[in-house]
Amino acid sequence: MKKYLALILFAAAVVLAGWTFNDYAASGEPIMSAPLTGSAGTLANIELRPSQAPARAFLIVDYEINVQDETNDAYTYMLSLKGPAGQDLLQATQTHAVKKQDQGASYEQLEEKHILGTFAIPQQGIHTLDWSVEANKAMVRSVTFELRGNVSDLNSSLLLLSGGLFLLGVIVVVSGLKRKRKHG
Repeated sequence: MKKYLALILFAAAVVLAGWTFNDYAASGEPIMSAPLTGSAGTLANIELRPSQAPARAFLIVDYEINVQDETNDAYTYMLSLKGPAGQDLLQATQTHAVKKQDQGASYEQLEEKHILGTFAIPQQGIHTLDWSVEANKAMVRSVTFELRGNVSDLNSSLLLLSGGLFLLGVIVVVSGLKRKRKHG
């Protein structure tokens, strides 16, 4: 009976956490989606208004990689979103790595949606995005920059509840193991 209770608690924790993160990433309304061509450039026609705040930026990278090493640096991206007066609203730099899942090499075609961050829009006007995506071990097939407006924050109370359910599941498993040893 305890193993079923633990499975239910673990499943509930995973579903609740997944739902919370999905809600965070999909909240708000689409502002724009623009393909980025080449490995670097400037997107200088982003019209934003304070009524769209808070806004969240995403980078979607479609790529192919031959996974050979334990950790494979696929690509590195750098983005800087500036307001009409040249003020920095968002900066993001990261190297995306792919870990090998088994013993052998594998060729994979993947799409990664990076949440770059949430930012305020202090001033209406044309905003500018400077960007670069440099391929390391991957072949980058396409890159898209997306903005969503009027987004919601991450619901930390639901994440705490998810963590509590997971911890309760661990306690049920550990107590069942202790009882088994005592009677075994």
